Amino acid sequence: TMIARNFYQKVIRPKCSEKEVIYALWVCICINCIIATSLAIEYKSIYELFVLCGDFMFVIVFPQLTLVLYWELANTYGSVVSFFIGILLRLLCGDSLMGIPPSISFGTVYGDEGSCPTEEDPLAACTGPVPFRLIVTIIGTLIHILVSYGAYTAFAKEWASLDYDFFNCFKRDQDGELVLTTSRHMETENYQLDDLKIPRPKVEYIGNGGEEKGAYKNSGYN
Repeated sequence: TMIARNFYQKVIRPKCSEKEVIYALWVCICINCIIATSLAIEYKSIYELFVLCGDFMFVIVFPQLTLVLYWELANTYGSVVSFFIGILLRLLCGDSLMGIPPSISFGTVYGDEGSCPTEEDPLAACTGPVPFRLIVTIIGTLIHILVSYGAYTAFAKEWASLDYDFFNCFKRDQDGELVLTTSRHMETENYQLDDLKIPRPKVEYIGNGGEEKGAYKNSGYN
């Protein structure tokens, strides 16, 4: 439902019908069932699935959720770019549970001498990879900030026309200032009551000679 409503309908096809959204929802359900079944067959431990889920949630979702809640300029451009770069870097770092060998490394951490003694070397030090998940999360956050601010600046300074805003993230308010189209930014538009034209009926009084009694005739709207 989240993918069909918040991604397909809002980003890919904003003018799609409800029937099309339902079809997209069915496709997402089928894909989700296939992935869930494959994971259930591949992994024999629920704990491994829990760790894997928490890993990807922290690396991919956490920075985007934080920025969307606490930074006003966060938009879809930064979210999409940081999502794909974050998941790409995370997969390139490798994962033993998924059987993916590491293709990149951010370095190695060395412990104190003798922290991991062996029979061959009693003074051997413990070694391990740096906290690459945290580094990937920081990189994704920075990319989200840079791309979101860059997109806002490009449209605000009119370096790019709003016709190229294919994610429909921005619009001009009545003062000509650039604002985001999300619901939490709707309050930035201040409408004056005097500017609103309320249609009023055209009324004619039909008198009855010189008497006070008469009738009113509706002749349309002003």
